Amino acid sequence: MRRLIPAILCFASLCSGAISLDKWTRGGDNSGGGTVSWSHNNGCVSHCIGIVTISSLTNPAMTLTWGGTAMTLMSSHATAYTGNGAGYSYIYCLVAPPSGTATISGSASGWMIGASGTYSGAQQSCTPDATGFEEQATGNCPVGSAGYQCPVALTVGSAGSWVIGMFGAAPSQLYITTAAGTQRTGTNYGQYNVFDSAGPVSSGSYTMLAADGTVAPNYSELVVSITPYTTAAPTAVTANPTVITVGPQ
Repeated sequence: MRRLIPAILCFASLCSGAISLDKWTRGGDNSGGGTVSWSHNNGCVSHCIGIVTISSLTNPAMTLTWGGTAMTLMSSHATAYTGNGAGYSYIYCLVAPPSGTATISGSASGWMIGASGTYSGAQQSCTPDATGFEEQATGNCPVGSAGYQCPVALTVGSAGSWVIGMFGAAPSQLYITTAAGTQRTGTNYGQYNVFDSAGPVSSGSYTMLAADGTVAPNYSELVVSITPYTTAAPTAVTANPTVITVGPQ
């Protein structure tokens, strides 16, 4: 008996996943100079990306490592104000960080502080989807409904991206247009916080608002968006069905 097996017709398309947070770890500070290091336990299992945020009072020409592997600088900015935890802001990236516990280490001639996070389902690239920056020293942080606010314009190109923000100060909340983000970690001295969107955002234009309801902070606000993992499915076009023989002819 002969049986016809229909051909599989697969056009090139995008197979995609969703980003999810593994964890953030509060890092250490170097007490005014030298090396800072801390441990991060990566529990991410698929299409992982490691993010490290650094705030420094100096402009360190440093190599930041994760488990001994040099990280890639994803975004940075030098502020006009260099006091109380502002100064210089950095977001570093490592594609496919090793699972389990690893040491994150860097050094600078002046004070610096950091934090680390791991996400699964992320595009395996250290090129951000979008990045933006603002600071209180520019005079662009007026008093708003939630206190002093520093707006950052961010145009997200890929639906399903997550927004990550770091602050060289202690804002009480991050607002992504009108929706509140989630604080992931606050570090020593209360001068440094990390937030993210706590879920995917659609493509389009957003305004990040780091808000503090008490006093005007010396903000150094740096934000990036990371995209979900996508890969092109293979294309296989077969014009004729496959014929196989089963049993006696």
